[in-house]
Amino acid sequence: MTRTPVSPTPGLRHAIAAACLLAVSPWLAAQGLPAPSNAAGAADATLERPSGPPPRLWIEPRVFVTQTYSDNYRLANTNREAELTTELGAGVSAAFNLPRLTGNVDYSLSGQVPALGVGENQRRQALQSDLLLDAWNQAAFIEFNGNIGDERVSALGPQPVGGTNPTNLSETKRFRVSPFLRGTWDNRLDYELRYTRQSWRTAISDRYDMDETGWNARLGSAAEVGRLGWELSASQNEIDYNAGRSTTYQTALALLRYAFTPTLQGFVQGGREYNDLLTPERTGYNSHTLGVDWRPVELARVAASRSKHFYGNGHDVALEYRMRRVLLRYTDARSLNTGQLGLDTNGATLNELFNNLYQSLEPDPVRRAQLVQAELARLGLQGDSTTLPGYLTASATVQRNQQLSAALLGQRGVLTFLIERSSARRLNNAQAIGDDFDLSNTLDEQGWAVLYAHRLTPRLALNFSLTRRETEGQVSTLSSRQTAVSVGLSARLARRTTGSVLLRHTSTDSLLPYRETAILGALVQRF
Repeated sequence: MTRTPVSPTPGLRHAIAAACLLAVSPWLAAQGLPAPSNAAGAADATLERPSGPPPRLWIEPRVFVTQTYSDNYRLANTNREAELTTELGAGVSAAFNLPRLTGNVDYSLSGQVPALGVGENQRRQALQSDLLLDAWNQAAFIEFNGNIGDERVSALGPQPVGGTNPTNLSETKRFRVSPFLRGTWDNRLDYELRYTRQSWRTAISDRYDMDETGWNARLGSAAEVGRLGWELSASQNEIDYNAGRSTTYQTALALLRYAFTPTLQGFVQGGREYNDLLTPERTGYNSHTLGVDWRPVELARVAASRSKHFYGNGHDVALEYRMRRVLLRYTDARSLNTGQLGLDTNGATLNELFNNLYQSLEPDPVRRAQLVQAELARLGLQGDSTTLPGYLTASATVQRNQQLSAALLGQRGVLTFLIERSSARRLNNAQAIGDDFDLSNTLDEQGWAVLYAHRLTPRLALNFSLTRRETEGQVSTLSSRQTAVSVGLSARLARRTTGSVLLRHTSTDSLLPYRETAILGALVQRF
């Protein structure tokens, strides 16, 4: 049976979703939750808020040890083999709010040693870094982004949970450096000139490495000058998939925007796109975009756009409503992805949800980073947890990602709820190049997760999670269903020492179904 990608018809459904997000605030307030507030110093006895003036720099080293027992280490359908794995590692978290440097870095390095001889010794590292350097007088900047982590090799193979099994995982590195000039001339014209270089490297041979270089220039009217604004932009990107051919993508666009009210703005954009992604020679295509950005109250936003490109229709919708203890967010985007699937998306990890949830409680970015890390550690939660992790591809894809997330901060716990759906297809099916799309022209995934963490005492917390993930290809033999349930206990053993234990069971129904039960114990010492 042939499956077709989810049809992008965002208009009416997006309007209904926006109304629902804005309508729930009176109901939430009726349940005893505060109305929207941006009070920076609002007291909250449930959170360990740092004292003293906000720091400009925060660095926190840590060491950790974990012990994992899995009764099906290789996630096999038959011949199940158990393994007991010890992991020793160290890491550091840092947040910067200096006059010339802002952003955050989190890095860890560890080694895994199996005790029963089923697995192999492994080295693991993880990096999440977003930094902005003011190189010269608020006019020249350098942006740096880095990501290292274990990514799914295939959406169709065994799906490990929690990163404790190496099956179908590969270490993937992504680095991006982007120097740029930005400023305003005579208080009338905004300008930006940017150069970008980024690279993807994977540790598995049948997923190609990739390099991308590009530039873009933008000139437009300053935002404060009148209700009518304009912008001219041009860009060029060269993409090399190593084992595949190099491609070039160019754009030349003009934009008009109009502020109907101080909180409602609309825009229209049109121009030409030139590329050789679909044809051997460079070909030109017309493109246009219509969009609106509405901020009805300070902590709410509705942004939506609809576009026409060489690959078809695209859209981008973002709805967000944030209160002192509640975060509601919905995103829906269909676009071209030239990188590894998943590494360019903005999935709702727990780190991101907590950071957004605490913005009204703690506007200072360094203090907020401290608050998020302390709360995740106290509740025994993994900050990089997400419902649909990315998977590796070897060419450009067209993908649609939808995500609805909610986070509620109670007096003694946190409840999060995530629903995600993804549909992707290879842009050019002219040749087989060694990824999932050789087996299926389209890949659809959907999943949901419910997580609740509750503080039993000031030093002891209980957490529970239930996740469901479904993957569907063009034929039924490529489809799979996975359910994972876990319950954990986390304890603060000393002021900067935490210990935790977790019991998890995973059940997968596919062509080769499997079951796994795992017990994890961890000890973390922060300095």
